[in-house]
Amino acid sequence: MTLTELHATLDRLGPDLSAWPSTLAEPALDLISVSDAAKDLFAAATEASLRADATPAPRWEATATTAP
Repeated sequence: MTLTELHATLDRLGPDLSAWPSTLAEPALDLISVSDAAKDLFAAATEASLRADATPAPRWEATATTAP
């Protein structure tokens, strides 16, 4: 797996490698284990995912409307 492929797969499947098919997860782990750039990319994807999970959903307030 190349760094570009790792980036694309993280964008598509997210950073939870246990949810990836093993045909993608194993090469990703191999790359992450030897490449500082891959480690940084994986860390950034993980951080972004955690931030997204922590962001509260927007609150929609019902408003009364009257028919003309």
